[in-house]
Amino acid sequence: MTNKTTKRWLWWTFGVLGLGFFACVLLAGFGARQLSQMDFGEDSIFGGPTEDVTPAQIESIARITLPPSADDLHAQLQGFQDNLIHVRFTMNADELPQFLASSRCPSLTPATDIPFQESITPDTTWWTPETAQTFETCNDFVDGIGQTIMVDMTESQSYQVYVVTMET
Repeated sequence: MTNKTTKRWLWWTFGVLGLGFFACVLLAGFGARQLSQMDFGEDSIFGGPTEDVTPAQIESIARITLPPSADDLHAQLQGFQDNLIHVRFTMNADELPQFLASSRCPSLTPATDIPFQESITPDTTWWTPETAQTFETCNDFVDGIGQTIMVDMTESQSYQVYVVTMET
């Protein structure tokens, strides 16, 4: 009797393991099918870049206050858990001190090297810091928030401002 009971127990074990394996294969196939139908494109929840950003969102995420004269405003936001925003705008030169006071960079220093890496999507035409001839920059990283500001001072009355803020 013991031999028959052992064989029956062994068959039940193999049967349960086989059904469990079959269920896992079905579940994995269903999950793969669902993932293949998800959109991981530019505006997905998984951090694709978007340029659909309001001035209020720009101020909040970039941690700046836009000056009253801010014009030709562009921004690109990326991130899922960490936020990365690139902002470019034109402002009156006389508003620079107030703008800097609202940022994480209280002062600028003259520079010869563009402080930004190739960190924005290549098809973005408004992000052109490399065209600046005379510019000053500032970098700040405190408490998981990094901010880089570059001010193109090529034109004396109107400055082109580039801001990159990253929050980790």
